[in-house]
Amino acid sequence: MFFSFLTKINYKTSNYIELTSKKMLWAVILSKEMVSKAAKIENLKGRNRFRFIKVLANTLQGRIYLVQDKKGEYPWVVVKETWKELVKQGKSREGHKVPENFENEKKVQLFLSNLEEQNEGYVRCIENWEDENCYYLAMEYCAAGELFDFIRDNHTKGKLNEVVKNASSQKQKCQDVPNQWSLYVQSIFRQLVDTVSWMHRHGVAHLDLSLENTMLASADKNQAKVKIIDFGLAQQLSPDQTFQEKVGKLGYMSPEVIFFLISFFFAE
Repeated sequence: MFFSFLTKINYKTSNYIELTSKKMLWAVILSKEMVSKAAKIENLKGRNRFRFIKVLANTLQGRIYLVQDKKGEYPWVVVKETWKELVKQGKSREGHKVPENFENEKKVQLFLSNLEEQNEGYVRCIENWEDENCYYLAMEYCAAGELFDFIRDNHTKGKLNEVVKNASSQKQKCQDVPNQWSLYVQSIFRQLVDTVSWMHRHGVAHLDLSLENTMLASADKNQAKVKIIDFGLAQQLSPDQTFQEKVGKLGYMSPEVIFFLISFFFAE
C-alpha cells in the first residue's frame, strides 16, 4: 500500500512537472513571437507603416489619402501624395503654373517637426518617403475639417447663428460681457497667434495663412483646437532678410502689402 501510494504521488508529480514545463515552454515561445511581432511593427517605415483607406481630396499636384497607422501611435493619419513630374515642371494636374514648391514645403515641415521645442498648432509631419513617381508626406489628421467650413456653418445654422443675427441687428458697440461666439473666436485667434509666433521665433514665415489653411483637430460647443496646414509657400528667413515677393491670397493680404503691390503696379 505504502509503495503503491508513493508510486501514485511520483506519477502525479511527474505529470505536474511535465505539464508545467510545457506551459513554460509555450509561454517562452509566445513571448518571443510577441517580441518579434512588436519589433517588426516598431521597425515599420514609410509606406509599409500605413494602411491606405481612401482618397480624401485631390490636390493641384496629387492626392490626399486617409490612412491607418499600423504602429498605433496615431489613430488616423493623412498622406499627401505629390507627383514628381508635376513638381519638376511646376505645373498642376490641369497644366497650370503652380506657385507652391513641394520640395521646399517638405523641407520646412520636416524642419518644424524635428524641433525640440514643439507647438501643437500646426500639422506635424510623421513620416516622409518617395517612390519612382511620387513624394509622400504623412501628417496628423484633423477630423473636424476646415476652419472656413466651420465658421460658414455656424453663421448659417444652430445657436451661434442666432447670436450673429441678433448682433447684426443691434447698434455696434464694445461688449461689456463677451458672448459665446466671441469667446470661441478669441480662443481660436489666440492659438493661431501663438503658433505663428513660435514659427517666427524659429525663422519660418508661412506666407499663406487663411481660413482654408487652418484645420480643426477637434471642435465642441466650448472650444476648438486648430492647426495650421499647407507650407507650400513658406520660407525660412534670417532676422536680417527682407521678403518682397507677391504670395498668398489677395483677400487675406494685409493693407500695407496691398498698398505696396498697388504702388509697384503704378510705378511700372
